Amino acid sequence: MRWLLAALLVLSACTPTKADDDQTRVVATTEIIADLVRQVGGERVHVDSVVPPGADPHSYEPVPADAVKVTKADVTFTNHLLLEEHALIKAIDANAPEGTPNVSLAEAAETYGAHVIPLVEDLGLDVIWLGLAVRGDGRERGATRASDVKLRASKVEGPGGLIVYLTGALGDPEVLFNSADGLTEADVAVLPPAAHTHLNWAFTKPGVYQLTLAAQLEDKPVGEGTFTFAVGVDPHTTGKPTVLGEGHTDLAIDLDKGQVYAFSDVVSGQKQDAIPPDQVVIEVPSRAVEVIPDDARFAFLGSPGAQIHQLPQAVLGKHVHGEIDPHLWQDVRNAKAYVQLIRDTLVKADPPGADRYTANARTYLAELDALDSYVREQISRIPAGRRQLITTHDAFGYLAKAYDLTVAGFVVPNPAQEPSVEQVRKLTETIRNLRVPAVFVEPNLAHRAGVLSQVASDQKVRVCKLYGDSFDDKARNYVAMMRHNADELLACLGSAGGIGGGEVVIEDGHVDIGPRFVNGQWRIQIRDDSGDPPVWREIDEVVLKAGDSARMQVPSDSRFGFLGTPGNAVWLLPQVQRPGVLWPGWNTQDPQVAAEVKREVRWRWHSVTGPGRALLFLNGAFGEPQQLFDSKKLPQESSVEVNTHVHGNWAFTAEGSYRIDMELSATLQDGRSVTDRRTLRVQVGQAQAPPSQQLAAPAEPAAVDGQPSAIWLVAIAVVPLLALIGWLLLRRRRS
Repeated sequence: MRWLLAALLVLSACTPTKADDDQTRVVATTEIIADLVRQVGGERVHVDSVVPPGADPHSYEPVPADAVKVTKADVTFTNHLLLEEHALIKAIDANAPEGTPNVSLAEAAETYGAHVIPLVEDLGLDVIWLGLAVRGDGRERGATRASDVKLRASKVEGPGGLIVYLTGALGDPEVLFNSADGLTEADVAVLPPAAHTHLNWAFTKPGVYQLTLAAQLEDKPVGEGTFTFAVGVDPHTTGKPTVLGEGHTDLAIDLDKGQVYAFSDVVSGQKQDAIPPDQVVIEVPSRAVEVIPDDARFAFLGSPGAQIHQLPQAVLGKHVHGEIDPHLWQDVRNAKAYVQLIRDTLVKADPPGADRYTANARTYLAELDALDSYVREQISRIPAGRRQLITTHDAFGYLAKAYDLTVAGFVVPNPAQEPSVEQVRKLTETIRNLRVPAVFVEPNLAHRAGVLSQVASDQKVRVCKLYGDSFDDKARNYVAMMRHNADELLACLGSAGGIGGGEVVIEDGHVDIGPRFVNGQWRIQIRDDSGDPPVWREIDEVVLKAGDSARMQVPSDSRFGFLGTPGNAVWLLPQVQRPGVLWPGWNTQDPQVAAEVKREVRWRWHSVTGPGRALLFLNGAFGEPQQLFDSKKLPQESSVEVNTHVHGNWAFTAEGSYRIDMELSATLQDGRSVTDRRTLRVQVGQAQAPPSQQLAAPAEPAAVDGQPSAIWLVAIAVVPLLALIGWLLLRRRRS
């Protein structure tokens, strides 16, 4: 600082001011603040930004010329809340003329209606605080304060193990539930009436889990409930109306009511509410990933160094300390608070300009109202399950909170930091598990975005651009910056790109086509179960592939004559799952669809373009094929009952690209009609097809959603066609 002040004494005598004598001189630390000041001050102010264009306010170190600017200022504006480098704040405070306004906008804007959010230091523990509880005294059931209430894990379903344990005062773990080694009578937690405890909840693999808790009072059943956990996956895909992902929640047995429920403060924020188990999903986000320690006491969790998702027993590492996220302007409503504070500050510093400042602010506040509506509308068009934000650093918490996004991950909390190996591993895991279509880098941090760009390339997702702390040549003011961010989010998260840039080619696993209500709009989408976790995708971004493994020969049975000449090649995506072949079906099981649609959904194929015929048919009770659609006979229509899940045989008679123009429509319970028309793309075959095979039966029944599916069996030569489940049953099968 001494060198700065010395330089200041020399330079201040010889550095001319650039402002006219009648202008109010303003120094702002960042370009964004400087732009807001210009909008309010107009021609009455001369504004300098200390942090130059494209520089990072987190790390910018002031130079002597910056101090000179400050000494000439009639008003100085900083953001602060530790946004700016500390040396910059010291330079401002040491050189601002005595008696002139020196305003920290983020710290003072709350009085103008700004909303602030905590800055959490350890996001690995920024998760729900989950415990077990016994509510009520149970006197009518004979309970006393000495009674034992047992909460037993009677059933766990999921892709891995669920382990619930306590960590004692000396670090020794006590396991209560462990589904990884099989559930027994010993998988139980014992509590007295009106008590609760907090636990560690560990999951060995990402995915959706179901935990059934059965409660007993002195060995007499009291209640039972099944809770859903979304571990490292988007909780919205479970269809549960309430997502519990923060705050304090207990899985509770109410002795007086004989009910098991989630007792949570998440919904109201002021008090805890009882929520039925089938109405909630407990989110265990990707940022809850932990590494199993090399400690024999924790061997029950798995191998040392392996990753688990874990909700901690005590959120002691959170270290909020009252600190606030400084990036308030990412919520346009907070920018409005900045503008009002800037207006009032300029009026005090330059009373003759009060009318001009007030009029300018009024005009600009109206522009910001329109901007807020625009950002909100653009982001609302992104399907809820795709509003996952992964960025270079933690600068977009306000954007996420204000416009219903989720900050799923970032490389580092502060761009001045270098990511650790563990941070890179967590980031990779988050992108893989959530299957995000894009990640976002800040233009001014492009030189530090190598890690995120490389991870994105490895995971084959797009790299898009969001403005955080500064402008560039393409966005030179705040409104342009925020409009770009809204447009970029919609383009990268809400719509398809090219191959490797958001478009998904699926050639194995299970998918379903079906209607959903997305932001209140009826839409055809595809549920992709080919990876973990399942995700609903826009049909426009998906290509289904019937590869070489789907190539077969048309059987000699005359009932299959519609497929072509016996012995000719046909590519078949079958009614029953076969290894290595895509298994597409259709369902009408979206909860809102099931609740609002009257009886059935109408499915219409308008046209098909492609090198051959496209057909969809099912096998009846004795193997007879029942055609639903034939590209030679379009348009055709079929009905699908609400809340059903069906599989059929998709046949294509030649290699190449097909486009199926289809429509799903329905009549709602209130009499309104809804419809959506989309194009399904299917890629059939390869350039070099392998030797063909004839249609054959699977070795055993396949299953979907845990229930037996229909068996499709086509004979070779004279072997009769057989099937175990008929068309009528199949249409009514509910998963």
